[in-house]
Amino acid sequence: MKHVNVAIFDLEKRLAHELGKKGSESDFTLYNFKGTDCVLIPYEPSLYPDKIQPLLYCLQLCDYAVLVARSVSRELGEMIVALDAIGKPGFIIYAGV
Repeated sequence: MKHVNVAIFDLEKRLAHELGKKGSESDFTLYNFKGTDCVLIPYEPSLYPDKIQPLLYCLQLCDYAVLVARSVSRELGEMIVALDAIGKPGFIIYAGV
């Protein structure tokens, strides 16, 4: 069974909650979703934007990243720069409402 780690960067913290059941929580929150042939583990930086470290922890742990851009803000700029700087092969920008 394949495991996929996905970092979800959503300032309103809604998307990860919709994807799976809440698991462990500290600087970042883990969610769990088990499909028929894979396990999806969304990571959400719980303490971001108050602390930058949870954002970086999630980036290091993830295979893929999803950035939810509901509005242009300082935090959105920080997340884009962090995603670009970490050197992951790609990420998804979701213009959520």
